[in-house]
Amino acid sequence: MHNEVASDLVPHKEVEDYLNAYLAAKIDQGSAVLIAGGWGSGKTEFIKRFFQRPAWKKSSQPAPLTASFFGAKDEAAISDQFLSQLYPALNSTYGKVLGTAAFRLGNTLISAQTGASALEQSDISAVREWAAHPKKRIVVFDDLERATFGVDRALSLINGYVETDGLRVIVIANESEIACDTYSKWKEKVVGKTLNVRAEPESVIEAVAHALPHGAVKGYLTRNPSRVAEVLEANGSINYRSFRMLMGDAHRLVDRVDQRLAESAHGLESVILFSIAIGSEFRAGRLAAEEIAGLKGTSRRHIKAREEWNARDVYLDGLEARVRAIGAFESVVPPRLLAPLWSSGALQVAAINEAIAIDPAVVGQAAAPAWRRMWELFGMSRAEYENAKVELEGQISDAQILKFGELLHVVGVSLLLERWGVYLMEGKATLEWLSEYISREDVGSKLIGAEARYGASEGYGNLGFHERDAEDFKVAMGMVVAAAAHAAIANAKVMLPEYMKQIGAGDYSSIYAFRLGNLVPKPVPWLQHLDPEWLVSKVVNDGAIVRDLVAAIFSRYDSDLDGWLKDEWPWLVSFRRELRGAVRSLPSPQRQICTAILRGNLERCRGRVVACYRRTLG
Repeated sequence: MHNEVASDLVPHKEVEDYLNAYLAAKIDQGSAVLIAGGWGSGKTEFIKRFFQRPAWKKSSQPAPLTASFFGAKDEAAISDQFLSQLYPALNSTYGKVLGTAAFRLGNTLISAQTGASALEQSDISAVREWAAHPKKRIVVFDDLERATFGVDRALSLINGYVETDGLRVIVIANESEIACDTYSKWKEKVVGKTLNVRAEPESVIEAVAHALPHGAVKGYLTRNPSRVAEVLEANGSINYRSFRMLMGDAHRLVDRVDQRLAESAHGLESVILFSIAIGSEFRAGRLAAEEIAGLKGTSRRHIKAREEWNARDVYLDGLEARVRAIGAFESVVPPRLLAPLWSSGALQVAAINEAIAIDPAVVGQAAAPAWRRMWELFGMSRAEYENAKVELEGQISDAQILKFGELLHVVGVSLLLERWGVYLMEGKATLEWLSEYISREDVGSKLIGAEARYGASEGYGNLGFHERDAEDFKVAMGMVVAAAAHAAIANAKVMLPEYMKQIGAGDYSSIYAFRLGNLVPKPVPWLQHLDPEWLVSKVVNDGAIVRDLVAAIFSRYDSDLDGWLKDEWPWLVSFRRELRGAVRSLPSPQRQICTAILRGNLERCRGRVVACYRRTLG
């Protein structure tokens, strides 16, 4: 491998000055120029922009012909790329067949054509023009390190254009990825100057902003190039490709989600700068997707003593300190929702909107729920803390915290304050006020689950619970889960008409997926409130078994390994008896068909319940 030396990096202005002189045939003729740099250093983009400058377009110099070695199976494939740019008509079948011969033999080949040529007249003119003035041409070879047919053969090909044809040639390569024993020998023969370039922040920001569609992200990059450059440079190296991809992701996100994000100066900046600082680490392979969620105080690192840290903990702590120092660590879009966007393009619009809608940075302190403001304890002013605490105390007194994910966030904050000698509810420890709260009739009967995007013990609403590894928090979790389960059972009876309506319409989700949200993955018994004869009439429809409904019923018990549905077991016995009776009353052959279909399911279900019954007794 051939490594780039950092001290040899040449400023873009000096590279431009050299290329101007070289391409004007004033210096180093008879050799090629190598533009070198690491992956993502912006080499190709630099050359593109060089030839797009107004000064170049106004000159008498011809537009360059460009070919990439990437995917080219041989030398002819390279020439075909030049041909298609020399004149578009040469993309015709005959033009492609000519390949290298047409490009290199020019007038000799054309003069051999007689009468009705298979080439278009415009094709002939283009090749004649090339052959008549070959030395006026400029050719650019990209991706030398990816030459499928070998770097040595690629340099031999380049040498033909330089030495034999006298062309001015620019070669673009990442030398650190070239593994060729004869590279140095060939390079010495073919290349006159090697110019190592890196992506310069100002030019990179300008190029990426120019390429983005109109929108908030483009506007921010255009208005704040110095701030963006500060974050880009803090990473140590600027990767043009990564920056371009990350800003493309940021544009798509801001364009698709709640427009309050685009309208919030602080919120928009937080997403863009966090994407640059942390997204660059992720795309460089230095940060795993599962580590990203832990960057905002929700990882195990934050609750371990420093002497227990491993090498990754030390790295993550250093990364956090570095990114905080440049003011790019906070993002109103939770990091765990950005990682899928960066890795696979998955944009979880609903979850992002949910987070935006309660973030004080976007909706303002007054509009954000008190529990959400208190979650930001480490970033609150004294006045913001006092206001949020008073509001939260009032909501608890008035039984307004009814989603148990939100309630557990309040518990986490309360335990954290308690550790510092402060009580959320005056004079009462966390477990004391929580026990009183969930015992209230206006709370216990109304406590509801909600979709969770963390595991049960991790967090809710895309935010990790404070103090979630503390023993008191685990006790509180059990108390809230039990209260929510009690409420869910009571609510299930009230919701029975709605569930029956769903089942009648072919929607069986209330049977096979009835949980306390996703936060508490435990089945809630409710079928005991349903007339088994009614459900049998839905299972056996005009002598045919509704297999999806049967599968939903029996899979319900397959997954209940701990007997959470034991209140349904007497009902299940009645249901099986009614079902058998209904099948026996059918005429042949429907009776035999239905019996065959149900036999295995009925026996498996009975076996599962019996085994669960014995286990719970034991």
